Amino acid sequence: MPSHSTDPSTATQAYWQAYGHIRNKILSGEFAGGERINPADIGDELGISRMPAREALRQLDAEGLVTIRPNRGAVVTELTPAEVSELFEMRAVLEALAARLALPHLTADDLVELETLRQRMDRARGDVKLWIQRHNEFHDFIVAHASRPRLAGDIRRMRDALQPHLLLYIDVYKATEMSGFEHETMMDAIRSKNAQLLELCVRDHVMSAGDGVIAFLEQRQAAAAPRRGRARAAVAAEPKQVMAP
Repeated sequence: MPSHSTDPSTATQAYWQAYGHIRNKILSGEFAGGERINPADIGDELGISRMPAREALRQLDAEGLVTIRPNRGAVVTELTPAEVSELFEMRAVLEALAARLALPHLTADDLVELETLRQRMDRARGDVKLWIQRHNEFHDFIVAHASRPRLAGDIRRMRDALQPHLLLYIDVYKATEMSGFEHETMMDAIRSKNAQLLELCVRDHVMSAGDGVIAFLEQRQAAAAPRRGRARAAVAAEPKQVMAP
C-alpha cells in the first residue's frame, strides 16, 4: 500500500518523484498527446499516495506539458501544427539571441568542451533518445554562457513542449539532423567569433528542424481527417435505440 505519511520531507520527496516520473514519460513519448494521466495509477506505480501525483500534474499543467480539463482530469497536452510552428519560431529567435550573448564568454577551453559534446552527439546517432539528450547538452552549454537565467528557462520550456513531437518525427523518418544544418556549421560560426553569423546559424538550425516537424504533423492531421469523418458517419448511421417507456 502507498505510504500516507504526513512528514513534510517525505511529501516533498514523493512530489518530486511523481513530477520527474510523469515528466520523463511525456518527454520520451511514452505518454502520448491526448492521453489521460490518472494520479491514482501514478501513485500505485510509484508506491505513493495520489496527492503528490495531483500536485505534480498541476505543476506540469502550469508548464504546458499537461492540460487539466474539467470532468476529464489531466491529459498530455497535444499541440496543433500551428502551435508547434509558433513555438519553433519563438525558440529560434530566443536561442539565437542566447547564442549571440554567449559568444563573448566562450573561451578556448569552452570550445574544446563544445567540440567534445558535438562528437558525443554524433556517436549517439543510432539511439534517438540518447541523441536528443546529447543534443540538449550541446545547446544548453551555449545558452548557459549567456548568463540569462530567465531566457534559458523559457528556451528549456519551449524545447520540452516540442520534444515529444520531435521524437515522433525522428521515429518515423529515422533522421536526427536536417541536411545542410549540421552542428558543425554552428561550431564554425563560434570559432569565427562572428556574432551575427552565429545568430543566423542557430536560428536557421532550429527552424530547419521545425519546418520538417510541422510538415510531418500537417500530413498526419490531413490523413486523420478522413478517418474521423468516416467514424462520425458510421456513428450517425447506427440505428438509434429507443428507451422503453
